[in-house]
Amino acid sequence: MVYRVGAAGQESSNTPVALPRSPARWLRIEATHGTRLEGLPLEARAQFAPVDVVFVAGASEHVLAAGRADTPASALPLGVLAGTTAVKPEALPTARVTSVRETPPAPPPARAAWLPAGTDTKTVGLWLVLALGVALLGGVAFALLRP
Repeated sequence: MVYRVGAAGQESSNTPVALPRSPARWLRIEATHGTRLEGLPLEARAQFAPVDVVFVAGASEHVLAAGRADTPASALPLGVLAGTTAVKPEALPTARVTSVRETPPAPPPARAAWLPAGTDTKTVGLWLVLALGVALLGGVAFALLRP
C-alpha cells in the first residue's frame, strides 16, 4: 500500500514496506477511488534482498544451472553445512562467474499440439490410466451383473 498525504510542497509518503519473500515477475501500481495517475510525478522503487548461495564443490570447474525448468531443485539448511566443516560460512571463498551460457528450452513434442493449453503429457497419461481402470472395473461389474 502506497499513499501520499498533504498539500503540494508539504507531502509525506509512506515508509518502505517489506513484501513477503516470494518471486515477483512484475509489480503493478493501482490507484484507488477513481484517482488518475496520468501526469503525476510518480516514483516507485522495488528493492530485493540479496540471496546468498553456498555451492559445495571440489577443486574442479563446475557448471551452475540457474533458471532452467529441467534442473532438479536441491537445497540443504546452512546448519548442515556448518556442522561438516570447521570454516565459518562467511569465510568460504567466493565463486566467480566466468561465462554465461543461455540455452533455449527444448521444443515441446508434436503430440503436445493436441493437448489443451497448460497440460502436460504426464497429466494426460495419468488421466488415461484412470479412465481405463474405471472402464475395466465397469466391465467387470457389468459381467458379474449379467448372469
